[in-house]
Amino acid sequence: MKNYKILYKNLIDIHELKMKKNFSLLALGLMPFAMAQTTPTASENYIYTKVYLSEDGSKKTETVQYFDGLGRPKQVVQVKATPLGQDLAIPIVYDDLGRQTKSILPVPMPTANLGMQNVSEASANAYYGVANAYTEQKLEASPLARVLEAANPGTEWAMSSGHTVKTQYLTNTTSDQVKKFNTDAVWSNATLTTSITGISTYNVNQLSKTIITDENGNKTIEFKNSEGKIILLRKESSSGKQDTYYIYNDFNQLAFVISPKAVENIVANGNVVSQQILNDLCYQYVYDNRYRLVEKKLPGKGWEHMLYDKQNRLVATQDANLRAKGQWLYTKYDKFNRVAITGISTGSVRSVEQAEVDGLAPNNVNRINYIFFNRQGMDVYYDTPDSTYPNSTKWVTLLSLNYYDTYPGTNVSQPGTILSQSTLTNSSSVTVNGINSIRSTKTMPTATLVKNLDDDNWSSTHIWYDLKGRAIGSQGKNHLGGYTKTEKQLDFSGAVLFANTYHKKTDTDLEVAVKERFVYDNLFRLKQHFHQVNNLTEELLADYTYNELGQVTSKKVGNNLQNVEYTYNTRGWVTKLNDPSNLGSKLFGYELKFGSTSNASVAQANYNGNITEMNWKSANDGILKRYSYQYDGYNRLTNAIYQEPETTVPQNGFYNENMTYDSNGNIMTLNRNQKSYSGFAEQIDELVYTYNGNRLSTVVDQKYNYNGYPDTSGNNITYDDNGNMTKHEDKNILQINYNHLNLPSYIKFNNFVSRNGEDIYSNVQYSYRADGVKVKKKFHYFSGRQNNDAFVTTEYIDGFQYSAETFSLVVPTLKFFNTSEGYYDYQNNRYIYNYVDHLGNVRVSYTKNGGIPQILEQNDYYAFGLRHGGDGFDGSGINYNYEYNGKEKQWEIGMYDYGARFYMPDIGRWGVIDPLAEMFRRHSPYNYAVNNPMKFTDPDGMAARNTFEGDVEYTGQDAIDMFNAIKDFYGYNSNSNGEVPAPKVNAMDATGATGGSGGGSSLSPWMQANLYGNPKPNIISRQEWGAKAPITKGRSWEELECDLSAYYNTITIHHSGNKSNYMNIQELQIKEQASGYADIPYHFAIDSAGNIYEGRPIYVKGAHTAGANTSNIGIVLLSDLDYQNKGLSFEKFLYENYLNGNGGASTKMRESLTNLVSYLNSQYGIQYLGGHIEKINDARYCPGDGGMKIVSYLRQKFNMQIPIKQ
Repeated sequence: MKNYKILYKNLIDIHELKMKKNFSLLALGLMPFAMAQTTPTASENYIYTKVYLSEDGSKKTETVQYFDGLGRPKQVVQVKATPLGQDLAIPIVYDDLGRQTKSILPVPMPTANLGMQNVSEASANAYYGVANAYTEQKLEASPLARVLEAANPGTEWAMSSGHTVKTQYLTNTTSDQVKKFNTDAVWSNATLTTSITGISTYNVNQLSKTIITDENGNKTIEFKNSEGKIILLRKESSSGKQDTYYIYNDFNQLAFVISPKAVENIVANGNVVSQQILNDLCYQYVYDNRYRLVEKKLPGKGWEHMLYDKQNRLVATQDANLRAKGQWLYTKYDKFNRVAITGISTGSVRSVEQAEVDGLAPNNVNRINYIFFNRQGMDVYYDTPDSTYPNSTKWVTLLSLNYYDTYPGTNVSQPGTILSQSTLTNSSSVTVNGINSIRSTKTMPTATLVKNLDDDNWSSTHIWYDLKGRAIGSQGKNHLGGYTKTEKQLDFSGAVLFANTYHKKTDTDLEVAVKERFVYDNLFRLKQHFHQVNNLTEELLADYTYNELGQVTSKKVGNNLQNVEYTYNTRGWVTKLNDPSNLGSKLFGYELKFGSTSNASVAQANYNGNITEMNWKSANDGILKRYSYQYDGYNRLTNAIYQEPETTVPQNGFYNENMTYDSNGNIMTLNRNQKSYSGFAEQIDELVYTYNGNRLSTVVDQKYNYNGYPDTSGNNITYDDNGNMTKHEDKNILQINYNHLNLPSYIKFNNFVSRNGEDIYSNVQYSYRADGVKVKKKFHYFSGRQNNDAFVTTEYIDGFQYSAETFSLVVPTLKFFNTSEGYYDYQNNRYIYNYVDHLGNVRVSYTKNGGIPQILEQNDYYAFGLRHGGDGFDGSGINYNYEYNGKEKQWEIGMYDYGARFYMPDIGRWGVIDPLAEMFRRHSPYNYAVNNPMKFTDPDGMAARNTFEGDVEYTGQDAIDMFNAIKDFYGYNSNSNGEVPAPKVNAMDATGATGGSGGGSSLSPWMQANLYGNPKPNIISRQEWGAKAPITKGRSWEELECDLSAYYNTITIHHSGNKSNYMNIQELQIKEQASGYADIPYHFAIDSAGNIYEGRPIYVKGAHTAGANTSNIGIVLLSDLDYQNKGLSFEKFLYENYLNGNGGASTKMRESLTNLVSYLNSQYGIQYLGGHIEKINDARYCPGDGGMKIVSYLRQKFNMQIPIKQ
């Protein structure tokens, strides 16, 4: 037996492999170059991984993965990984057929110093106090080994509990009555337009049928054709069914999506699909002769048009509002396909503009080191603007500029050092261990400039890097001439030790300095977070304590002003924040119940993640309060029943809310109670909604209670061609104007004074940057008997919020800025801390007064976000309006600003179509949180997110960052089938569009992504690398129509194993299609340069692990990572080692993989990560021993589990 320690400098890891067979590398002339390790259990096969977290090696992570005699993992030990220095051991077990049907939770155990632990399923059960501390799958008794039933950890979800996810695999029957929409396609001007010619019914056994029954018994049924395309997605409940149909053209491209409400209307119309039904309730897609989506129509919104260049890059888009102005949003790229310039241009119809683009050559702008032109007051360091689309004669305005590789010649000076760290220049000489090298900022974003939409003022940001290429600072200039400068000091592992922010609104203001300090344990769990403003006393914002599983169990806030305690269930969900039934000295606490209930006669327990009950108490009133929740078979909230269980009449119904819905989820009725002045429940709202398609036409309040919805209800609500609400007279709103980002810029109220024969209306004006960041709000109203002009002005500058309320326009002063635990009241030089619930709702705000906590604000909310009337308390003394979901309430109009849209909590709807509506086609694009607002939030106004899966919580700046990440990840390109799950909204600017709550930042999201470590890496889309169309006929190509954040839970890593070591993405597609695949079977591919490519779109099921692709994201490394050359003949072994080589994973490949996994984990809450060989029983040793070391490292880094083998 020989032990070889292999050093990988790229990862700064040490890996050790122990092999049982006597095999001497010396026989082949190879010399092992490190000493043997004997600490792991010598009688076992293992892979030992060490990752250094400090230069001296005192901080590190160590993992030992043990294997059985068949090469299967049987135990994973994370050495001394717990806060108390214990090992985390994960036993791995198999059934009689060698399948891993159970995935056991990790167990803390006294360290064995790299040795194998005596841990078992029983050990895990004993530690967690349940009989099933594991996820479990019941597999089909066939070679396919399809999952029949799946159970989660915890008694309520055990396999024998009846609360499992069950799957049936069938074919369609006569009773299914699946409609077959017949189509006709017509070519005109190289454009394929499809129409529906009639409806018939699919024959029996013509479609596959999969029935998925969730833990509550709710059924989802998928019908697919022989090519694996979804034809029908059916939701069934005791009250009926909801059908969503997918219709394809002759080239298997998605042409229509028929929503459930549209299906009902079609049936009512005698099975005739009218154009009105299509326009109001359906999705429509049109393609050109290169399989590109060139026109689309979302329900209730006008047609959108797209232009592409010869590189298949999207160069311009036009929505209905822009078309009315004869304008397009354009994007110019450099030769590396990076977004360089965005703006607005004039243009003709799509066919004319596309012909112009087709006549261009490479269509790339070139970076130069001198000013080539100036537009809107900004110097531009790119040339050839007139040989790219559009030429300068069409320009209306620039919107943004992005620079890479080198810094543009602006008046911003680069600092030589930041917090004692040298900064990287265009060419920096570096000496490490006596070896000289040249490093530079090539490939890195260096600067971005974004224009204000209201004027020609610009905001700019430069990013500074250290010699390792890590962002350590920025210099930002805002549109008012001030600046925000950031500095970070990073340690060896990249953890932030110090973070400083220096801010001025204008160049004449006094500078505000904010300094933060972070303290970690040996494995870099955050222990303490310190905060200092100017030269004032440093404040300990938070002091964290963890349990042995790494979960936060307590957080001392404000130098122990409050001790917040957390309780978890077996699935890792927070079930208590403090204990509301025993609050003690704490100011707030809540408890969530899922699979249990305090009173089954009020609400039945839920097992599918829906919240059954919430109990809470605030020290301000000391009343234990409860909401019990009821849902329909589509997981929509139907009743929120309010109780005060410790009072004489517990079920008082003070704040009940009751909703009904149509088949698209549009609210049809809403009833709401409030506690009356006499102390009884009174109904304040009895709302009845009417619709035109999904557009809300009227809301009539049949209760006419002054305390509820306005008694002037019933007025018609109007919209523009983009589906934006433009008038809502019930709310006193006569007019809403929108900018090209579909963000409100001007709101006029039905309140005016006449002066000199002119009516002057009260109004709100919003100002934004071109990337959607809100920079100003001005409310003009009339005060007093004389109707004097009065103004409330709010400015949002880099997260610092300024305001002024006067009878004349004066300069706003700094009021506050956010901290990780609340905000800093700059006027009164005090920290204010927030208690927030699982939805990010601000429940209690408090400060320190004489060393004890003083409550400044208390908020309770109805389920859909309206504050309880007469039950709150606000004594903060400043205009801090961040409440529901942590979003800023626009008190002038009663809506919340989420960034992409404004939300109306009184009626539970948005006023603007969801920019990512195509991710949720069976739902109305105006729905809030898929009508389950206790489980889901919408962090940015674009996509509902499960607050429990993946530990996702979004408030303040996090929501802004998430908005950018979602947009950039899904991009704006379509695949050949026309699926556009998340089209790039607004301009195709890589900066995206943000703003809203939190005041935004002068750093565009594009810059924030690089500066603040947003986990979204740069992903080269299929269009950008020139992908061929998938071959879907007769091959597997299954498009997913579900909430992807809930669908995906696994990542599987592969290697290409090709002889040329570094196969490119085009070669990979050719190889896989020639092998019988519809397309690249993996979702992502990474090459040796670290480039990440989109393989098959994320909304298409993978084909990379036979029989185990469900919920599984595939990533392939374009290299040969099998250093042991398992399974090769001796001749091939010699060839691989001496002539061809094994390739290996480059530093950039590893870094990109780590960044990609981090990002995917933030999006989908990944639970399992493994190599191909770990996911299925396969003869191939993929991704090789080198790949498995990387897998082991990633699993340790992100605390993921080995996947369940199938």
